[in-house]
Amino acid sequence: MKKNKLKSGFTLIEILIASYIFVVVMVAATVIFSSSVGAKMKAQVYWENQQEARFAMEKITRATKDSTIKSFAVESGPKLILCSDYYSSCSSASASGGKAFQFWYDINAKAIYMQKGGSTAIRLTSSNVEVSNVSFSPSNPATTPQNDENKTVQRFVTVSFTVKNAPGIKRVSSDTLTLKTTMALRYYYKYKY
Repeated sequence: MKKNKLKSGFTLIEILIASYIFVVVMVAATVIFSSSVGAKMKAQVYWENQQEARFAMEKITRATKDSTIKSFAVESGPKLILCSDYYSSCSSASASGGKAFQFWYDINAKAIYMQKGGSTAIRLTSSNVEVSNVSFSPSNPATTPQNDENKTVQRFVTVSFTVKNAPGIKRVSSDTLTLKTTMALRYYYKYKY
């Protein structure tokens, strides 16, 4: 009579060790995958915030450089008024006459708006971002036209603001981005009357 050989299989210990190694590998892979997805979402939100901020800044800069803007005023609000009136005192009254661009910050909507003359205001930032810390700062607000024909003055305005993703939009950490630029008016002016 032949003796039956016992077929060897896995022991309980071997199965437990293999299961433990499998679980450790799967947990590590899941952590790496979820962190890479989170980093991608964070980078995408940061990129979208950057695009929103750059678009608004580009509109303000282009209105200053590509138009025949000859003066500006900074009012509380904050509001920036760019006027095309020759040597005029730039005010809200001249802005409504079709000869100016206005940029202002709406604290309730947390957005920057642009309006040319009496046309409809355009929101420069979408509802996906919140704008804060808006500042329009003139270089030399005391500079006034002089009767000296040799006097040349170039006016500057510094614009800065901060954007961050609005609450509830792509729930990731709230990344903020601050943009700041200084723009010169297009012309040097010889004040001559």
